[in-house]
Amino acid sequence: KSPTLAAKPKIFLIQACRGGNKNNEAMNVQKDGSSQQSMVFKMPNNSDIVIMFSTIEHFASWRHPKNGSWLIQSFCSVMDADKYSDDFLSLLTQTSHKIVTDFDQMDVMQSSCVQSWLTRKIFFKSK
Repeated sequence: KSPTLAAKPKIFLIQACRGGNKNNEAMNVQKDGSSQQSMVFKMPNNSDIVIMFSTIEHFASWRHPKNGSWLIQSFCSVMDADKYSDDFLSLLTQTSHKIVTDFDQMDVMQSSCVQSWLTRKIFFKSK
């Protein structure tokens, strides 16, 4: 309910288990080789929020004892490589893809989950 946060994105990455299931079943998949006038408007209190969970509901979340969590490793890698090239939700989709494909040789699998109440695309600009 803070007016200073209205129409500003609130981004949360949550690295935590969301249940006790240890393995998300997997299958083998073959990989594919103008300007506007300013106007005042009302915004719901719960708008412009995006949450990325490291795993889907009812499942465990995984991390390497030395390298850290799969979510944070993948998110940092995507942001380092592509933060200026795409919108933020697309970067989170790339992060989800990286979690699935970079850790596909492990004994367990993990699928991340994104919930969004964004009202516009978020882009990062280089300085």
